[in-house]
Order: sequence, then C-alpha cells, then structure tokens
Amino acid sequence: VDCHDILLMDNGHYLMMAYDPQLVDMSQVVPGGDTNATVTGLIIQEVDLDQNVYFQWRSWDHFQITDAVDNIDLTEPQIDYAHGNAFDFDENGDIMISSRHMDEITKIDYETGDIIWRWGLSAKNNQFTFVNDTIGFSHQHDIRMLDNGQLTIYDNGNEHEPEPFSQAVVYSLNEETMECTLEWNYRNQPEDVFFFATGSHRKLENGNHLI
Repeated sequence: VDCHDILLMDNGHYLMMAYDPQLVDMSQVVPGGDTNATVTGLIIQEVDLDQNVYFQWRSWDHFQITDAVDNIDLTEPQIDYAHGNAFDFDENGDIMISSRHMDEITKIDYETGDIIWRWGLSAKNNQFTFVNDTIGFSHQHDIRMLDNGQLTIYDNGNEHEPEPFSQAVVYSLNEETMECTLEWNYRNQPEDVFFFATGSHRKLENGNHLI
C-alpha cells in the first residue's frame, strides 16, 4: 500500500493506491535497458474494511513503461515509470489519476477501467489543446476537482524551462472540444520558489487558496 492518497467513498469503502514492483527485462524495451530491472507499476483499488476488492485498476494493463517523460532514466536498475500520487472522482463518478513521472492526469471509466482521456502538456499521450497556457504542469501533485468542475493542481514544475519553478494552478476542461483553459495560477514573484517533490494546493470554502 502506498501512502500518497486515500479517499473515503460515500458507500463507506476506501479508494487506495499501491505500488507494484515487478522484474522486467528492459533491454527488450529500450536500448541499454537493464536485463533484470525492478519496474514499479501502480494499482488503484476500492476496498472495504474486510479487505474485499470491488474495483481494481493496474497501470500494467493500460500504460506503457515508455510513457514516462524523458527525465526518467529507463536504463536504471530501479524504474518508477508512473509514480501515481493523487486521485479524485469527477461529477460522473469516474476517476482521475495523477502520474508524476508521466506529467499526466488520466481519466478512467470507473465501470470498465478503460482510459477516457489523457491530459498534460508535456505528457507523451496528451489529448488536449492548452488554449492559454504554454507551460502546463510538470511532476505535479494533489489533483482535486472543485464543485464547479474545475481542477486544482500543485505543479512542482521540475521540467519547466529555462529554470524549474513551482506554482498552484486551476484548470477547466472542455471534454467535447478537448481544450483546457488555465483559469488561475499563483507563482511566487519576484523570485520563483521551487520544490522538487511533494506539495499541495486546495481551494477553501471562502474562496482562498491554501498552497
């Protein structure tokens, strides 16, 4: 079981995540790959307190190891290609998963486990047009859906150029036109702040943002 995130569901069950390391001959995947690499996958489960499993989703069944962004070295003996670190339900009961090492938010059908869409400006499988944002998010944490359907993210910004910086962002997604709009962001100025890992961004009931 992984400690990044857990959700108490309305039915009294829990949504939880686990990391699933397996041995992989990476020489068959990338040039110079380790022939006996430990590659860590991601598992999402809905469980009750008696450990009964009602839903399970495995990154092994839906992602490719090569979906990792370029700063993840796939020739290392230890590879964490997805690194899921947050999830949340949308208004339809489907689930969105944040995968830090893919720079991607993935929406998954909670009935079938099929991928509905993949989102992230620097993600290899991005399906959205960023209409007013040339930066996007990188190695993000803490995706949450607001009551108005907008999404908050803590953007660690590891791969932002020319220098990394962290920020809090709010996006709206149009799933019909497959466009996303940056609705709000906070970037510390005049001097950027950068935190390479962890971090959180929540919008409070009074409209303020806690970063």
